[in-house]
Formats: sequence, structure tokens, C-alpha cells
Amino acid sequence: MLQIKYLKSLLIFSIILFLNLDMNAQDLKTHRWENRILLIHSTNQNSETYQKQLAILQKNESGLKERKLLIYQLKGEEYQTGITFTNKWKKIEHQSIKDIQKNIDADFEVILIGLDGRIKLSQNSILSSNNLFSLIDGMPMRRQEIENEKN
Repeated sequence: MLQIKYLKSLLIFSIILFLNLDMNAQDLKTHRWENRILLIHSTNQNSETYQKQLAILQKNESGLKERKLLIYQLKGEEYQTGITFTNKWKKIEHQSIKDIQKNIDADFEVILIGLDGRIKLSQNSILSSNNLFSLIDGMPMRRQEIENEKN
């Protein structure tokens, strides 16, 4: 009987932990000092601009990984992570994404957030991988990462 109660408690705890991990995944603050974030907002995921932006990023996946860059695709009240287009959208629950979205007034926007959690770039046009990587590679923390890799 004691084992059953213990297993039920463990199961409930595991479910709560799993649900919190999913919600924390969209808390951009959890990525601070670990990952840079690129938010891609579009009101129309079928738009040519949005599709071209994803294609550019897909062609440069190794550069994204090297620069510790996570991708969040945003549309309305939903998001998905990664650079592939799927229909696995989740409801945005966390305030950090909602706060950024409040300031977006364009149909398409790309926002780069640095390791320190601050917005480094915000633009309403396609971001080339060259411009993205040049911007990141010029940041002091990235230069330090490159230096550490050499040693």
C-alpha cells in the first residue's frame, strides 16, 4: 500500500515537472548566458518573406549551432521552436515572449536576443546569414568564445 502511494506521488511530481519544463522552454530568461535567440514573427507563415527567412537559416544550420542560436517562430498567440516549418504550434504562455510581441507592429520581424538577454537587432526584412553571423561574431562574448576555442 505504501509503495502505491509512493508511486502515485512520484507520477504526479513527474507530470508537474514535465509541464513546467514545457512552460519554461518559452521563458526566454532561461536561455540567458546559455543561448542567443532569434525570434521570427510573421502574421502569415505562407508569405514569401517568411519562407525565404526559414530557408536561409536551414542552409546555415551549422553556423546557428556554432553560435548557440535558438530559433523561435511566432505567429499570433502561438510559437514553435526550430527552423523547420511544422504544424506543432504551442500556445504562448510566458510573459517574456508576450512582452516582446507587444512591440511588434509589422507583418514580419526578426529579433536577435544576445546571451545577456537584451535585444541586439530588430528588423522587418529578411536577415541574411552573413549579416546575422557578422553581427554575432562582432559581439564581445562571441569573440571570447572564438578565442577560447582556439586555446
